[in-house]
Amino acid sequence: MVLLAAWVARDFLVALTWAVVIAITAWPIYARFEGPAFGGRSPALAPLLFTLMTGLVLLVPLVLAVHQIAQGSDAIARSLNQLQQSGIPVPAWLARLPASILICGGGPTSATRRFWSTGFAA
Repeated sequence: MVLLAAWVARDFLVALTWAVVIAITAWPIYARFEGPAFGGRSPALAPLLFTLMTGLVLLVPLVLAVHQIAQGSDAIARSLNQLQQSGIPVPAWLARLPASILICGGGPTSATRRFWSTGFAA
């Protein structure tokens, strides 16, 4: 039975480990939060508010990061589309590389220039 339980729980071990780490690190903050603010008046209010605040602390940066990525994805898509249409210009340092001298015979050939300017489309 224990082996079966371990086999089922194996997929959840990463999430459980993070839950344990967050619970252990948040416990001192929760103890300070619960004591003076609520004083035992409502046994469910302090855990509820602390859980909501912890969720906000963990989720707000994630939501902001996803928002920034979504805003930048339009510019990246435009840049990739422009590069696909116009090609990548031949770098000036390519002719100075020893490998290009040996392979291309003294500098980039027209085939090399065509590849660098149009990519795989040619």
